[in-house]
Amino acid sequence: MGFFKKTCLTLTMLFLIISIFKDLTVGTIIQDTNNHEESEIKEVVEKESKPEEVKSNDNNQPDETVRFKVKSYTAMPGDTVLSIVESLNNEKDSIQMEQIITDFEQLNPGISPHEIETNTTYLFPIYNN
Repeated sequence: MGFFKKTCLTLTMLFLIISIFKDLTVGTIIQDTNNHEESEIKEVVEKESKPEEVKSNDNNQPDETVRFKVKSYTAMPGDTVLSIVESLNNEKDSIQMEQIITDFEQLNPGISPHEIETNTTYLFPIYNN
């Protein structure tokens, strides 16, 4: 019985190590099984969440909109648009990532939210309740 237990334990450990290695190197592929339902949901969300235009005042600083206020923030090393917006909004869970990116692009025209630079000041939305 000792040989059987050792063999099972060895195979389990080997399988675990291979699984962890594959997950860290390749990742997990998530297949889209609800493509039709998601496209309908996406259409409804897009209709409901059309962004309002951001108006500018005389100082070329955008005014607040109905959905959010505007705050300038200087990016630090390790900051991302999402981490900055979450910290400015006290980590509210109801904010959609797509909406954050759209609002950032609207407030900072010509700047990619995926390529912000450190020690550079950007405008970020602070969402209303």
